[in-house]
Parts: sequence; C-alpha cells; structure tokens
Amino acid sequence: MVQSSREELVGSYFQEVLSYIPEIQKGLSLLKKNGVELQSISEIHRLFHNIKGAASQVYLKSLSGTAQLAEFMLEQAMKTEAALSPAMISYLDDTAVTICEYCSHGKRDDRAESDLLRARLLAFQELCLQQNNMAGISLCKEIAQLLGDNQVSIADTTTSQDRNAVVADSGKIGAAALRSVVQRVQRLIDAMLVEVTFGRERYGRILREMQEAVEESAGRAEELEMSDEASFLRDIAG
Repeated sequence: MVQSSREELVGSYFQEVLSYIPEIQKGLSLLKKNGVELQSISEIHRLFHNIKGAASQVYLKSLSGTAQLAEFMLEQAMKTEAALSPAMISYLDDTAVTICEYCSHGKRDDRAESDLLRARLLAFQELCLQQNNMAGISLCKEIAQLLGDNQVSIADTTTSQDRNAVVADSGKIGAAALRSVVQRVQRLIDAMLVEVTFGRERYGRILREMQEAVEESAGRAEELEMSDEASFLRDIAG
C-alpha cells in the first residue's frame, strides 16, 4: 500500500513537471531574442525551483539536483541582471528537454535519473569553467555527492598561474597545462555516452566540442614545444 502510494505521488509529480516544460521553453524562446529579459528569467527560475522542491519531496534526489543547477544559473543572472549567453540558454533548454524525456516515461528509474544528473552536471561544470565561475564549480562538488560514485570528475579550481608554478617546480613541463583539456575531453565522452543512453541525436555537437578540445590541447602542446604530443593530438583531431 505504501509503495503504491509513493508511485502515485511520483506519477502526479511527473504530470506536474510536464505541464511546466512548455512554459519553460516559451520563456527560453524569448530569451533567445533578448538574453536579459528579466521577467522571463524570473518565471523560468520559479518553474525550475518548483521542479527542484517537488522532486525532493517525492525522493527524486537526482532530478532535484538537476533542477537545482538550472535554478542556480538563473538565480545568478537575476542577481547580476546580466544577459544569459547562448551557451547558457542552450544548457537550460537541454535540461528542460531531458527532464521532460525522463518524466514522460511515467515511472521512476533510479539509473536513468542518475544518468540524467551526471550529464547535466558535466555540462554545467563545463560552462562554469569557461566563465571562471567559482560559485558554480563549488555547487558542482555539492551536487556530485548525490550520485554517490566516482564517475564524475569535478575540476580542480586551482588558478592557471598556480598550475604553471607547480609545473615549473616539478619539472613536468606541460603535464598540468594539458590535464584540464584531457579532463574536458573525458567529460564530453561521458556526456556522449549518456546521450546514447537517452537515444538522443546530438552526437554531432558533442563530437565537434571534443575535436575543439583536442585541438586546444595540441595548440598548448606546441606552445610548450612538445612536438611529438602535438603531432599525435593533431592526428586525432583530424
């Protein structure tokens, strides 16, 4: 009886979330035209906040964490009154789509829910690294604990200046400088594997990002006069 009651609550929650998705996507469409449209940002923030809170109440912790990442991004935009970049809007759109896909199944699936969070966490971390958003990276570490495993690699927030000092002191020229790019490729591979799990046709974009990451690594290797490594990476990038 208790199990049946919980399943009914989860089912009701899924229906509630599915009613939010069109509103979120409508707001995102407006933001694509004007990334600083604060009314739309506030409304989308409210909807993701509702998804987060209700998910927690029905013990869908990973789904709650997924919504919390989007909520955090919107909350920062509201505080600073800064425009959302195309990459941020794309992140929010992808998050809405994946949440919709999960809820559309109408049944709780712990593994799929964890995979969803893992993919969104990796994408969120990538944005934070690009923007040097330390608060966002700190949130990544907090949310990663919900997964309870070691399959998400949270970036080291040491500054590039500090990393260069470590490299110079240790004599391992280029090792630390290339590590962050290698981690980026690993995150993209993880994201691609999750895309396969969900049967989504977004491999082209992810593969392009992987190619860019490898090319960036090759360029860094050339700067450090690591010719063999640079040649190897150029071959991979094609």
